[in-house]
Amino acid sequence: MTQYALNRKSFLIPTIPNTFANLSDAQKYVSQLQQCISDISQSLQIVTGLGFVIGQIYISILSTDPSISLGFGTWVIFGTGRIVLDVDVGAPENLSSTVTVYLWKRTA
Repeated sequence: MTQYALNRKSFLIPTIPNTFANLSDAQKYVSQLQQCISDISQSLQIVTGLGFVIGQIYISILSTDPSISLGFGTWVIFGTGRIVLDVDVGAPENLSSTVTVYLWKRTA
C-alpha cells in the first residue's frame, strides 16, 4: 500500500499485484480500491466546497449550473433582472461593452 495525504487526511492506496491467486483476492483488491477512491472523492468535495459557503454568490459568464462545473453544492439563479456593474470612473468610454453575467447563490 502507498500512503498519500489530502487535507490532513491520509489515504492508503492498495498496490496492484502482478497476479492474483484467485478471484476472491482480485475482488478484495477492487473493493479496497473502490473504498479508497470514495474516500478521496469525499475529501476533495470538502476541500473544494470550502471556497463557497452556503449563501455565497458565484459569478460566471457561463450559464452552466455551478454544481456541474464546480462539482459540488446546490445553486440557484440569484438577482434575476439585476446587473453587476463595475465602472472605472476615469474611463467612461468603456461603458458601451455588454456582457451577460450569471449569478448563482449556493443554497446547500
